[in-house]
Amino acid sequence: MEKLEHNSLHLAKQIQDSEPHLKSNLIIQYLKDQDFAYKFPDIPTECQWINASEEFSSIDLDGKVVLLDFFTYCCINCIHMFPFLHKLESEYSVKDGFVVVGVHSAKFPNEKDTNNIKHALQRYNILHPVLNDSKIEMWNLLNVSCWPTLIVLNPRKEVLLSLPGESYANVVKLFIDEAMKFYSNSLSHHLIPFVSSTDVDLGMASEQLVKLQFPSKVAISKENYLAIADTGNHRVIICLNNGTVQYVVGTGNPGQIDGNFKTAQFNAPHGLAWNTANSLFVADCENHLIRKIDLTVKRVVTVVGVGKQSNDLEGGKLGTEQGISSPWALQVGGSPKFPDQENILYIAMPGVHQIWAFFLKNADWQKGTEHEMMTCLRFAGSGQEENRNNSYPHKAGFAQPSGLAVDSANHKMYVADSESSTIRKVNLSNGAVEAVVGGHFDPMNLFAYGDVDGKARDAKLQHPLGVAWDHKRSRLYVADSYNHKIKVVDPAKKMCTTILGPTPNKQVEEDLYPNGFPAVELNEPGGTAVDKTCSRLYVADTNNHRILVVDLNEGTVNEVVLSFDVTETDGVKSDSDVIQYSPIVNKKRAFVKEFLCCDVASHQDIRIEFKVKGMHLTEEAPSSWQVSVRIQDRDPVLVTQGTFTAIDADFKTLLSVPQMLSTLITTQNNTFLKQQEKLAVVLTVEANLYYCLEDAKVCSLKGVVCNVPLIIFPEVESTNTDVVLQLNVAQILK
Repeated sequence: MEKLEHNSLHLAKQIQDSEPHLKSNLIIQYLKDQDFAYKFPDIPTECQWINASEEFSSIDLDGKVVLLDFFTYCCINCIHMFPFLHKLESEYSVKDGFVVVGVHSAKFPNEKDTNNIKHALQRYNILHPVLNDSKIEMWNLLNVSCWPTLIVLNPRKEVLLSLPGESYANVVKLFIDEAMKFYSNSLSHHLIPFVSSTDVDLGMASEQLVKLQFPSKVAISKENYLAIADTGNHRVIICLNNGTVQYVVGTGNPGQIDGNFKTAQFNAPHGLAWNTANSLFVADCENHLIRKIDLTVKRVVTVVGVGKQSNDLEGGKLGTEQGISSPWALQVGGSPKFPDQENILYIAMPGVHQIWAFFLKNADWQKGTEHEMMTCLRFAGSGQEENRNNSYPHKAGFAQPSGLAVDSANHKMYVADSESSTIRKVNLSNGAVEAVVGGHFDPMNLFAYGDVDGKARDAKLQHPLGVAWDHKRSRLYVADSYNHKIKVVDPAKKMCTTILGPTPNKQVEEDLYPNGFPAVELNEPGGTAVDKTCSRLYVADTNNHRILVVDLNEGTVNEVVLSFDVTETDGVKSDSDVIQYSPIVNKKRAFVKEFLCCDVASHQDIRIEFKVKGMHLTEEAPSSWQVSVRIQDRDPVLVTQGTFTAIDADFKTLLSVPQMLSTLITTQNNTFLKQQEKLAVVLTVEANLYYCLEDAKVCSLKGVVCNVPLIIFPEVESTNTDVVLQLNVAQILK
């Protein structure tokens, strides 16, 4: 196998370096010249098949071009390969003579369990046969050394190609294209007896649990609205803390669509973070996007990402111009100088093993630098998959960071670093990364896992995915996912103790938890959240398809039973999912400014920047702004709104032109809009400004209105448009 692996890598490099018209010839020559002496080995009898009938055996692979996918379901690089495999299977069917076979060679003990693998296959919609190689026998027989590894067999089950990692997907696709033609006369068109894992009973306890599918994360707002990432159903549910559903956001089908709650689509949403009472950020993981749910206008809009996986390790671009990779967890926090302002959205990105920052407003940053609103860039992590702590954030190494929690009082952020099985701490003032519990001294050792309560590195976790901070008790709650437990960490003492799991722990701190906690059967819990009073802990019990609420004072554990008093297709409770426009300024007394017309494309975004130079707002007063749009002489329609959160009279916001058009069509029944070659609208920005002049002893109120005519053209190439509305205090007060 060593010689074949060497030849495979050599061919891959030739293909990547050659001109397009030469690639096919290289593969054909390789297939003609190579002596494929290594045959697919006999499958050990201990290995179990999943997604296949009892009659299935390796004989069924005779006469097929076979792609073996060696994976483990915790691995983000393996997860990145699943869309590639789905695409291949849609192009070549079993009847065509092609089949994908998964070989699950587990990293963690929890992943060796066949039922847990079945859950993962259902979660990622994997329908082809998968072999549970729990003792890594096939892994050793085929000399595999990393996840993922792709191996191609010919119709005689001889090994043709073996390539490690996700970077060779394009090479494998070209190779299979040519192999299907090269072996066309040898292919068999027989079917294979599949049995999808979705047909297998996954232990759902009741009909109620079916309403949620693999919920991965939860977030509770200051107003006690509970947001649930219903990951398996590709939607977000927002309910009261008693389970009464207020909003169902998303169609329930995977996709990448901004729009109202009925039509918007996500693809495996994970992390959630409340920004304001009406604004929720969503880590749309498999779309590689950050989305924002606006409860005011009931719209979903993309704020970060380009809609495909990026390998950028630095960042620095604005919002929807910056590519990201598999965002998994979100947390709103402060900047180095202003830890309490909540002016940055921190993003855990296991796809590049880093933590990034998205600026919600202009803010200070590391080493005295500043960044403008909507900039998205790397905060911590070298991009190497390591358990490396360092005083310099860019030299630290993470291994699939998957959970974030902020202790704003001490300006720390805690990280659930799943593949190193550790909890880490990041100083938000200087970016220094430190160990808290779990792991090993060797930064390259990512196998120091277990299930041990204890101190610092003596404590052992297994692939933790979630963390939540309890500011009242100064404790951190950890979703120790693969141990099926919730653990509590005292960061000051670096002590880790189980509080929820199959057996109750008698060692919990009685002064903090006087009633202890009962035994609870969890199954890969993925997320935790604490309410503002630190009375309740919410747990996303992922593989049990439910949300639990833990009363930290009383020691009780109950399921949050969701009450869907709105149908899932309605999306919202009200008859209309659009807030009616209402002016916020007295336009007769306001300063009104007309701006030049802008041409925009129907598929692009508009970046609006509003600023009044020389005006400082009164911090205690509620200065506000809103954006509306109107067509011809019709009534305006509200697009978005907000408040000024700093003393400067400025804000930035990103508007989606498709969302604006959808809003106009929805609210005004303008079906003719869809047939227009171009459309003239007026975008209006209103601002209600409470201000104090430096030489004045009283504060005043001034309204400002900015009108911007827009001509919207369909199907034209265009980049995002910047609309800068810059005024000065002398203008508006004269």
